[in-house]
Amino acid sequence: MRIGIPVTLLVALLAGWPAAAQDIQFTSYADVQTAYHVQNQQISNLHTRLASLETYGDGAASNGASCGGDCCATNCDPCGRSCGIVGGAELLFLKPYRSQGMYASGDEYPVGFDMETSPRFWLGFAGKRGLGFRARWWEFDHAATADVTYDDPVQDGLAKIALDIAVIDAEVTLASKVGYNWDMLFSAGVRHVDFTVVRSIDWEVWNDDLDSFKFGGTGLTVCGELRRKVFGSLNVFGNVRGSAVYGDATTQYGSNAPRTLPDFVGYIWETQLGVECSRMMPAGGMLFLRAAVEAQQWDEFASRGDAAFGFIGGIVSGGIMR
Repeated sequence: MRIGIPVTLLVALLAGWPAAAQDIQFTSYADVQTAYHVQNQQISNLHTRLASLETYGDGAASNGASCGGDCCATNCDPCGRSCGIVGGAELLFLKPYRSQGMYASGDEYPVGFDMETSPRFWLGFAGKRGLGFRARWWEFDHAATADVTYDDPVQDGLAKIALDIAVIDAEVTLASKVGYNWDMLFSAGVRHVDFTVVRSIDWEVWNDDLDSFKFGGTGLTVCGELRRKVFGSLNVFGNVRGSAVYGDATTQYGSNAPRTLPDFVGYIWETQLGVECSRMMPAGGMLFLRAAVEAQQWDEFASRGDAAFGFIGGIVSGGIMR
């Protein structure tokens, strides 16, 4: 009885063996080779992607072969940049200053400016490897007035200082990474400046006091900017710009005829320091909002002596960068 049960099971297994053998399929050597080559290709692709990410993280991608492709064809390249339009708008809140004091005439009758608003715009294109170009425009057109009184003979007057400045830049830009968290932007090009300052007093009886300086000229401008990621989408940035412009200036004192100053040269220094919030766009590029402090120094732009004009205040801006 005990021996019969195992024998019965063994007979059943042997009876079903041919059908089970038909269901078993053995892999051929050719199939094994194909699977081996597919796995090798996948591993090679992973090594390539890892090397590209390591190169980008080290900030050396701009010199590697991985950056040699046409990023404009796909709107993105392995270096973390994209090609396309760049631009933005800036609202400046600046207060003008003068090295010899903001006087309407000589060193008398002070006239102070408030914090004045002015616009700045720029538009350009960024190509592969970070090379591009842009045009910038800024205008400041404001006047300050003050009521004044002369003692002997007694009479009233209106003191006024008017500033009208227009700046146009056309420059080549070069963007690159410095390490993992630093971005650098360098630009150089041509600058055109129209600068007019008029200091005057409109008296009730006497002839008006007048002291004016006008300049129009073109020169060179260079700028450098650094951005540093702090955390998330928050960055800090700073930039410095220097310009030298050349042309003819015209001055006029009182009722005298205007006098031309040939071959005049003026120097302009500008700097910004602030914070930035940025966000990557799915199609490439980065939207940004900025808030910063800006200071400007305009050397030699004055009608008398070696006086210089300056501006200081804040800015808010937004746009797209790459």
